Amino acid sequence: MFMSKRGDLTVTNVFATIGIILITVGVLWFLASNWHQIPAVLKVLILAAATVTAYFVGYKLEQQEHQKLGHTLYMLAAILWTLSLFLIAQIFNLVATMQASANIMIIALIGTAMLAYLIQSSPVLVIAIFSFTSWVWLQTIATISTRSFEYAANLITVNQLGITGFLFGLALLHRVYNPTFARVYTWWAVLSIFGLGIWLSNQSTQLILANFTLVPMAILLPRLGIPALIMAIGIYLVLQRRRISKFDAWSGATIWISYILAVTILPVILGLKPGRMFGSIWNLGASYIISWLLFNALFIALLLLVINFGTREKRTSLVYLALWFFIVYIVARYIGFIINLSGYLAISTLFIIGGIGLVVLAFLLNKFRTSTIEKLR
Repeated sequence: MFMSKRGDLTVTNVFATIGIILITVGVLWFLASNWHQIPAVLKVLILAAATVTAYFVGYKLEQQEHQKLGHTLYMLAAILWTLSLFLIAQIFNLVATMQASANIMIIALIGTAMLAYLIQSSPVLVIAIFSFTSWVWLQTIATISTRSFEYAANLITVNQLGITGFLFGLALLHRVYNPTFARVYTWWAVLSIFGLGIWLSNQSTQLILANFTLVPMAILLPRLGIPALIMAIGIYLVLQRRRISKFDAWSGATIWISYILAVTILPVILGLKPGRMFGSIWNLGASYIISWLLFNALFIALLLLVINFGTREKRTSLVYLALWFFIVYIVARYIGFIINLSGYLAISTLFIIGGIGLVVLAFLLNKFRTSTIEKLR
């Protein structure tokens, strides 16, 4: 037996999973080494057989109440489906441009998303969300390949805002109709907005924020309007059916709207000049430093909000995710200061302060971790 009747993970299940992964890697490695010698039709049959086999074995395991292992195989089938589409396109020379890759990815996304909802598999949904994000960025790269650097930086910010809002909206909708999937969407929405926060709290990012006002409305409105609509519907439904508190319902939308207002209004209020792409904010005036401080304050507020939500909802994964991003944030800001300072005295002083800060931070994090675990229990 791979699992107990309750579906709990066992040592046997772990060994079986590792064994399946090793067999898969071994077969793929063998095929890769001889891929150029295999006829095109046979290649397609091998890829299709591998995908169908992974799904069939997963289905059989699930029917025998080995749910976790079964869904692991479903996840493998979703990955093989995506890889197969790209390999088949490569066999017939259909991946000549980045736009072609984006088109293939959206086909992979449709198939993976349909599978996730048909079999109600959270692992497969993770692959679908990853496919969605990959499609957005492949499409972004295809779009900016012939545009200016300023346009590329703007589109990155807009798309990241769109992805984050879309995931938050889906998380709210699934709170009503599918709570299991709601947890997956919430986790990835938080991960997405953390990435956005790191990007916008960077010193060099302040130099390109003014260019955000130059984004055409034809690009801006659909990327932000559609997620806003989904989020509004989600908030209405969860509050009407009293699935979560008003604070939890509005928290994600509030932080998302705050970032939108920050990137659109702050550059205008502070007088940041469009077209400035390089340099140091420390040499460009107080307005750039104020912008940087405000975005850092917004990111810290986001971290505290997620920690508060994760603690109350007993979502340890969200709490630890916030703590990890806090560490990444501290390291990023510390490196930024070192890059912008010069002279032995300034750098040595910063190293000493940083060392003391890390020791204190380690002590505080240990106390916070202990108290948080007690609350989650």
